[in-house]
Amino acid sequence: MWQNFKMRVTASYMVLRRNSQAIVQIARILFADLFPNAQIENEMMHAFYLDRTEEQALSRIDALIESGVVSWKRMLKNVTHELSGNIKPK
Repeated sequence: MWQNFKMRVTASYMVLRRNSQAIVQIARILFADLFPNAQIENEMMHAFYLDRTEEQALSRIDALIESGVVSWKRMLKNVTHELSGNIKPK
């Protein structure tokens, strides 16, 4: 089940990465009033690892998935959300 999940995540990521130019164009339009084009392009380049090969990008995404499983930040966030869900306003 875990391997199936990882396979679907990486396949989805690759679809997005391979269409990154269209996504960058859309982001430029959507965020034109908020950020300079250079910043948008830089963020997209980083998000899709466009300065790396597909194999390197997939390896990085796989590592991020694996590290997310044991991430202290993720565990803290989940505990915080659980606690805030149990607190009822007066």
